[in-house]
Amino acid sequence: MIKITTALLLIFVSFGFMACDTIERKTITVSVDRHPVLTIVNQTGHPVTITAPLSSTVAVGSQTSIQPTDTTQIDVTYTIEGIPFTEQVAMNNADATITLTRRPPTLTVLNQTGHPVTLTAPGPSNVAAEASHDFLTPSGQVDIAYFIGGFSFNQRVTVTDDMTVNLTERPPGVTIINNTGVFITLTSPISRNLGIGDSVFHLRQSPADNPLHTISYTAGRLQLHEQININNVDVTLSLTRRPPSITVVNNTGVTVTNVFIRNPGTAWGSGVAGINVLGIQLYDDGRLARLQPPPGSLVGSILNTERFTFWTGHLDGLTGGVFDIRLDAPGGVSFVMNNVAVTSDVTLPFTQAHRP
Repeated sequence: MIKITTALLLIFVSFGFMACDTIERKTITVSVDRHPVLTIVNQTGHPVTITAPLSSTVAVGSQTSIQPTDTTQIDVTYTIEGIPFTEQVAMNNADATITLTRRPPTLTVLNQTGHPVTLTAPGPSNVAAEASHDFLTPSGQVDIAYFIGGFSFNQRVTVTDDMTVNLTERPPGVTIINNTGVFITLTSPISRNLGIGDSVFHLRQSPADNPLHTISYTAGRLQLHEQININNVDVTLSLTRRPPSITVVNNTGVTVTNVFIRNPGTAWGSGVAGINVLGIQLYDDGRLARLQPPPGSLVGSILNTERFTFWTGHLDGLTGGVFDIRLDAPGGVSFVMNNVAVTSDVTLPFTQAHRP
């Protein structure tokens, strides 16, 4: 026991007489005994749950205290996220302080797969690409499990101290490159606009999927499809197909003010055959900016010996690969090529011989 001496008690004795009052003061010394105090300070960097010699939850940097009956050697038992620790302190019948510093190792899981992952072990967490998540783990072997889409991945590490594990395994996929020479829009299995030379990477979604994947895209107004197998390794798909371009060379000796195209057997002046392709305006990347100018506006002309190239991908209504092409000059003069096969880019020189 600890003995404390205090001089606090004053005894006042008052005697009263008719002629005078007398006050007598006396001091009595009192001895008080108490148990020593054990102060427990949490410096682990994590909240702790103390289970012995008392039950208490102590926040980071906080403390708690107890007057144990056993004042020799005390075991302080606590847990951090369920992981137990024991530290000892010798009190020797006097006040004492113990600072808790032991903690579990920190396992940092860094996602370097390039894709979001769903961790299931050592704990649940969604981790974005290039992000990380910290886990407190027991020392020893620890399993790390995660999903990307329908693919699961596992790895085991031995933890002895703080450490970082890089996740790099991912499903196989396809790199899709736009080598068509025009602006395209991917429509399946992903939606994405791709400029000339741009690329995008797409993961296989599940090992149960058919490895044969169909890549769909639009070039202008034409829908195109390519197929590729994605098995266990990454592959590359270069998209090259697109609607062909037609280059008209004006060797007629006159200035051309209108250019029309139609499917054979259809009437000039209706549907796509009524669109003067000289009025098609494009953005710098090849996308359609405007199909027809306002009525009455000047849409341009092709001088003698000049050439003009237009892309059939912007002409809705054309079918097949055989077309009639007509050039108009002032004064009602026309030049026509009929049943022209256009399966790839083509150059068509028009001369006086092409007048109907």
